[in-house]
Amino acid sequence: KKRLKEIISEVNGSKKVYVLDKNLNVIRITSMNQISRDLLEIRNAFALIIDGKANSSVVQSAEKVGVRCIAAKNFSDASAESIEFVSFWNDH
Repeated sequence: KKRLKEIISEVNGSKKVYVLDKNLNVIRITSMNQISRDLLEIRNAFALIIDGKANSSVVQSAEKVGVRCIAAKNFSDASAESIEFVSFWNDH
């Protein structure tokens, strides 16, 4: 949890998406515009930390490549049985 909070602090305010592996190492930093395409190239994505809204297309792309957790400020029409959703706010 401590490592995840550190990463959320880094992401917060950046308007970026951090892609993490299962050891919570940052393996890619990208934008919301690029994340769906970038996920197709990343084989070991475990979690996404999004400074913004996780929309249904991002969630669908993440689910297709095996992402297990998405942390975001909010979610829009996001549902997936295989993904855990975590909300965070500006005070982290």
